Amino acid sequence: MSSTYGRSKAAVSRSKEHRASRANKVLAERNQAVVAVGAWVEGGQDFPEDPSELALLTDELQAEKRRENEESLRRFQDEVRHRVAQVSRKRQQLQKTDSVVSIIWIALV
Repeated sequence: MSSTYGRSKAAVSRSKEHRASRANKVLAERNQAVVAVGAWVEGGQDFPEDPSELALLTDELQAEKRRENEESLRRFQDEVRHRVAQVSRKRQQLQKTDSVVSIIWIALV
């Protein structure tokens, strides 16, 4: 049996297998193993060796981070209060405008 292009089913099948194996080969070549070749070692002079000194340093870092977080929270809360106040003022202004328009409308009718 031949296909519409004049090739047999076996030839078409072999061609598909060849393309599939070539694609697998290309993908296999892309993923090469990564191997560690060494390690970086530094002296420990940057950090205190005494556990109490390390604990004090850790406490200071935690306190500084807590202060930064509290300041950030305060700024955020202030911004939210400001935005809420703006929206409230706009709503009050719209209510006043609506009531004036309603009064004028009633007077005209």
